[in-house]
Amino acid sequence: MQARSSPYRSWHHLAALWAIALLQPLFDLLGRSPEFFAAHHAGRAEILILVAVLAVAVPLLLAALVWLADLAGRRARSIVLGTIVALLAGAIAMQAARHAGLDTAKTVLPIAAIAGIGTAIAYHAFSTVRAFLSILSVAALVVPAWFLARPQVWRLWAPHASAEVRGEAAGPGAEGSDTPIVLVVLDETPLVSLLDADQKIDPVLYPHLAALARDGVWFRNTTTVSDYTRWALPAILSGQQPRPEAAPDARDYRRTLFTMLARDYRFESVEAVTRLCPDRLCGPAIAPLTARLGMIGSDLKILTLHLLLPSDMKQGLPKLTDDWANFGAAANAARRRRAAARRHRNRLRHLGAGDDLSQRAGIARRFIAGISREDPQPTLYFLHTMVSHTPYELLPGGRTNGTLSESKALRFPNALPGTYKEPWPDDEWAVSQVYQRHLLQLEYCDALIGTLVRRLKQTGLYDRALVIVLADHGAVIEPGVPRRDYMPRTSADISRVPLIVKVPAHRPPPAVPTQLVDGQRISDVAAETIDVLPTIAEAIGMRVPSWVDGVSLFSPSPPRTRTIAVDSATRKVPLDAAAVDLAGPLRRKLDLFGSSENRFRLPRPPRYGDLIGKTVASLRTAPGGGQVTVDYLSEFERMDLEGDPVPFDVAGRLEHADGGDPVYLAVAVNGVVRAVTRTWMEDPQHWLATPPLTAWQQGKNDLRIFLVTDGAGGPVLRQCTVRAGRDES
Repeated sequence: MQARSSPYRSWHHLAALWAIALLQPLFDLLGRSPEFFAAHHAGRAEILILVAVLAVAVPLLLAALVWLADLAGRRARSIVLGTIVALLAGAIAMQAARHAGLDTAKTVLPIAAIAGIGTAIAYHAFSTVRAFLSILSVAALVVPAWFLARPQVWRLWAPHASAEVRGEAAGPGAEGSDTPIVLVVLDETPLVSLLDADQKIDPVLYPHLAALARDGVWFRNTTTVSDYTRWALPAILSGQQPRPEAAPDARDYRRTLFTMLARDYRFESVEAVTRLCPDRLCGPAIAPLTARLGMIGSDLKILTLHLLLPSDMKQGLPKLTDDWANFGAAANAARRRRAAARRHRNRLRHLGAGDDLSQRAGIARRFIAGISREDPQPTLYFLHTMVSHTPYELLPGGRTNGTLSESKALRFPNALPGTYKEPWPDDEWAVSQVYQRHLLQLEYCDALIGTLVRRLKQTGLYDRALVIVLADHGAVIEPGVPRRDYMPRTSADISRVPLIVKVPAHRPPPAVPTQLVDGQRISDVAAETIDVLPTIAEAIGMRVPSWVDGVSLFSPSPPRTRTIAVDSATRKVPLDAAAVDLAGPLRRKLDLFGSSENRFRLPRPPRYGDLIGKTVASLRTAPGGGQVTVDYLSEFERMDLEGDPVPFDVAGRLEHADGGDPVYLAVAVNGVVRAVTRTWMEDPQHWLATPPLTAWQQGKNDLRIFLVTDGAGGPVLRQCTVRAGRDES
């Protein structure tokens, strides 16, 4: 019979299992991704508190539960201790199974249950198991020590790190410069998404970026130097090639645009996932310590669930996004706003401005509104915005798509931030519908640029300002490939980014060859994102710092070999002409969406696309379409076109589908076929269609769904019986 263990022994056994089950994988992820701490404005205090809570307090809490059970007797103690051991051992087994390629609940959960129960029984029965856990308890010390000692984390909390931001790296002043600088970085924006068939910025879909290209110079042949924000954004602000070990923090980047301008400029800066502007210049985090710790705790809970659960159990979790903070905010806001929409439809228009589903949009709008005629000049206005980034929720007018399908076929690769191995599905139709959402959200980004330009003109700053808009890197939305893993097939999507430079009216234009194409001034010089800082320096009359790797776009430069840093910036890949050729990606986009006349970017279905726009009365119809459900059916039958969120995706389930070949559905709104779609290969009973918002009328609408089949004289529309599907009260 097992001897009664002391509280200490229980504690260090549980600490060992806790360290292996959750502490090590979580600290490994955070150690590889110091941008988590930058996004949460976490410094020494937050990091040390985090380690103390996770490495010490949690094991002590588990031991306390065992101690309390012990007060009720040996049996109660054995039950509680065994349960905790089983849960922790099961968590270890679950992760091992997933690493072995088993990633569904029906395979992973039984393995976890068997391993957990077996370990708990062995723990009580065999002293060798307890002795092994005693030896393993050294992990409770090694794991947190290893985490704190990692170079990326050490530089964030070690006391000597603060000396790096005292200002000794400030560059030469811009004597007498009063030029305002406006620098906007759109996160994860591939250039191909903005282009029309003539490879210019589409003036219909993106009129404000096209207008900025008219007022300035659009460097059409610009490439990023990294495929990931952690290195791509510091490269823009430092003018230097990526360094693999560097954290996106002022401690690791002592020489940046901020320090270069420190003697003469004030700063209004929004950094989404970095802390490159030293606190002495941009101010410390304004949120109190308790609020920051609360957000860290909330996000760690979501990260832990994503670490543990198999893919098919993650559907209800908040999406992980590369802004690395507040993962649950969008999902919680969406639920609140949809519930409010049902309770008080007439209040919707009053809820929109102050209750953003996407905090990203609200941050960008507040930044723009904060630009004032009274601002002391010169000022650097810097905005790194995630509005262009996944998840794709926003429609061109800035309202939220309120009926997003939760089908697994429409998920974007939701690997943990910092890892992009999960590919898009192989279903071109499902991926094209995600692509559509991306393009619609970029139209809202364009609208934000328009709002920014109007604000600059209202304040009298536009003509005298240096305005630069660019992206830090691109992305790829294509079947069967990862969203952000660089490979030759995806090189152009990831490496080619927009870069537009509007110089002050009193400065001469850049001394590079340009051409005027439909009003847009275009340069095809081979530019890189590390050229932004030296271009700013020359534009305001400052000597270009000697420590930059980039070159000023104001001056002709000798030919050079451009590279992109991939695999966590450990490997540099040369970018030749073939690697950055956009012809293939652009052709695919045009094949899917056509010209800008397709205002809401409806993807072209593989079949029956010519039905769109025809009245139901002019087509052959018949009964026998079966039964379909439509999610949020009541919203479509009585539309509030002024609301936010607004219904957009019509999604549902085709009942009794046999799971064979995909079937086609036509969606008719008020007697006109407005969309044709098909069920998804990965999820053969589900479907989604996106009629344009202009198809709906305020109030009552007639929504009909038809199963499309081939007949002797052409397509036949077989009317479906429509039932209400998923709904939220």
